Amino acid sequence: HQGSIFRYFLKINYLFELLLVSPDIVGISCCFTICINFALKIAEESKKQGYLTVLGGWHPSFDYSEVLKHPFVDVIVRGEGEVTFRELI
Repeated sequence: HQGSIFRYFLKINYLFELLLVSPDIVGISCCFTICINFALKIAEESKKQGYLTVLGGWHPSFDYSEVLKHPFVDVIVRGEGEVTFRELI
């Protein structure tokens, strides 16, 4: 698999860049509760394009049952996700 890392924090054109790359999986890190709505928006837009969505970071790890209620979140990686995410792909 080939991978790309994009930094989208508060970037308006993140969806356009995702469409250019057309990934199989979109991994979203949400380290702060204040960012969860933005992370969920990225997941929702990514899911509309048919991408598998994976959320990780402090907030999804701590509040995973609430985050998984959103139908556009496929997987949550709890805790340190470097090894787990690699196993997903």
